Amino acid sequence: MRREEPTLAVLVSPPGRGAVALIHVSGSRAREVVARVLEGGELPPPGGLRHAWLVDGAGERLDDVLVVAEDAGTALAGLPLVELGVHGGPAVVDAVFAALVWAGAQAGDWKELLGQAWRTGARDALFLAAHRWLGRAVSGTGARILVRALSGELQARIRAALEPAVNLEALGALEAASRRAAVWFRPLRVILTGPPNAGKSTLFNALLGWDRATVSPQAGTTRDAVEEDLLLGDRPVRLVDTAGDRGGAGGCGGPRRRQVQLFLADGTVPGLAAADLAGAGPPGGASVRAVNKLDCLSEAARAELPAGWLPISARTGEGLEALVAAVFAAADGASGPGEAGSGPVLFTRRDLRLLAQGLGEGAAARRARRELLGRARPGRVSHPGRV
Repeated sequence: MRREEPTLAVLVSPPGRGAVALIHVSGSRAREVVARVLEGGELPPPGGLRHAWLVDGAGERLDDVLVVAEDAGTALAGLPLVELGVHGGPAVVDAVFAALVWAGAQAGDWKELLGQAWRTGARDALFLAAHRWLGRAVSGTGARILVRALSGELQARIRAALEPAVNLEALGALEAASRRAAVWFRPLRVILTGPPNAGKSTLFNALLGWDRATVSPQAGTTRDAVEEDLLLGDRPVRLVDTAGDRGGAGGCGGPRRRQVQLFLADGTVPGLAAADLAGAGPPGGASVRAVNKLDCLSEAARAELPAGWLPISARTGEGLEALVAAVFAAADGASGPGEAGSGPVLFTRRDLRLLAQGLGEGAAARRARRELLGRARPGRVSHPGRV
């Protein structure tokens, strides 16, 4: 016999100071609990909104709040839900939580609310995974992909490929599209390498949009690797400014997945020519080569720059758009990134692993397909796990 779910009080807006804080009270006794702390005890009907005073156990007013009610059929966890919009100061939020606990709620967090939705069978594992990922999505394209799991489009695509019979061609297309779409969720590591004083720190700051790395005309100013996460063309990137090229990854360790090395040469070095650069740059792997300080070169010097190297000026921004495009092309290869308009795709490593296993044959492949299908159906068929 399934135990009764506790009535949870959960802060669903970010903690800290703010104009408004949102608190969800979810559970079979949600309306009863909130009624005990509302002046007059009157809640709006499901789907309705009411402005009311919230009081403590002694009847003292704590805050004027907006109350929104949902029934079990529309709420996230498949249980009655009451949302309170309170003023966002920490003291107010703490007082409201104390009143809700007094009234019979159990203080919880967002993960517990998602767990409640899984235990009741109201939502499938992919829906819950998308909810978690949306909370930390940085890419607009990635967010649109996640919404397709919230709307059920992804689950419908999986069920269509597995029921009533397995369609390996459809599964293969989903696997290929999902792997290409990973660029919108997991940052591409871009390692800036090159000789001292080539302008790596200036380029780092130009791409970042603010002065994070120290810039100096003195060679060797950057002594340790500096890393920052940013968006370039809506794509997550982890940019690494190294202490100068010594071969390999510039002191950043061995090879990593989804990594591009960007080798920067100083265009103002006297006598710079193709012969000087023939063996320069990162050995093997995905890489891009650029000649910096274009703004310091005469037209004649520009004309003598070696072929195959992108001319840029990190200081003025000239050529940076082409440089970013070249970095992404080096990372993606011929396949290119998966677009949000190409159809629903999987986004967790767990589901991609299940999908890859499901493309095989034998008992292991059949188990993987069953688990993936279970994750696309509500009803506790598959535990959402670490998503």
